[in-house]
Formats: sequence, structure tokens, C-alpha cells
Amino acid sequence: MSKRGTSGNLAGLVVSSVVPRQHIKNLYELPEDLAGPILSMAAQVARAAKREFHADGITLRQNNDAASDQHLFHFHLHVIPRFNGDLDRFNAVPHPLSDSEQEAIGLQLRCAIVSADGETTKT
Repeated sequence: MSKRGTSGNLAGLVVSSVVPRQHIKNLYELPEDLAGPILSMAAQVARAAKREFHADGITLRQNNDAASDQHLFHFHLHVIPRFNGDLDRFNAVPHPLSDSEQEAIGLQLRCAIVSADGETTKT
């Protein structure tokens, strides 16, 4: 997880990633049988982030090749809570969260996903 910008509510600065355990370099090499589960998990994280962080929207971002700004050559799908008027924050250089911040936010999202199991989430 990383945060973008340096001020404001920490929850509003969180970027989560859905990452397959199997090494997959990029979208071009993503097996069809993993595409659906990855998007399903991204949807669960998006619903939880929208609810827990009171986001106005969610952006999914995934880059392929250096020309598209891919820096980590392992497929991953970013789930980014968005807020009205956050364009400057959204375009800021991300800064890593501390381990304890990552753990706390990860726990918050996991708990929100688990509590949503069996519920209909309206987004």
C-alpha cells in the first residue's frame, strides 16, 4: 500500500493492490482463469474501501510496459479510493506507508470484506 500526497485524512490517501501469488509479468500474460478472480477480488476491495473510507468513487489502475509507467513487472491491479476534488492528490508522487499503517488499513479492509459476506453492498 502507498499513500499519495502528504496531507489530509490517511484513509483518503490509500492505494491498495490486488496481486496474484503466481508471477505474471503483465496483463498480456495473465491467464484467463485468473482474470475473473482478480477482478472479483478488486470489486470486493473497492466496495470495502468505498464504505470504510467514505470514498466518493474508486479508480482501478493497471499499467503494462515501461511506456505506460509500469515500474513493478509483476501484474497488479491498483484499487484507489477517490474523493471529489482530489485530482492534485491523485496525481501526486506516492509515498510508502509505514508497516504499522499498512497493517492497520489492511486489517480494516479485510474486516470490511468479511463483514460484507452475505450482505448486499450498494455502491
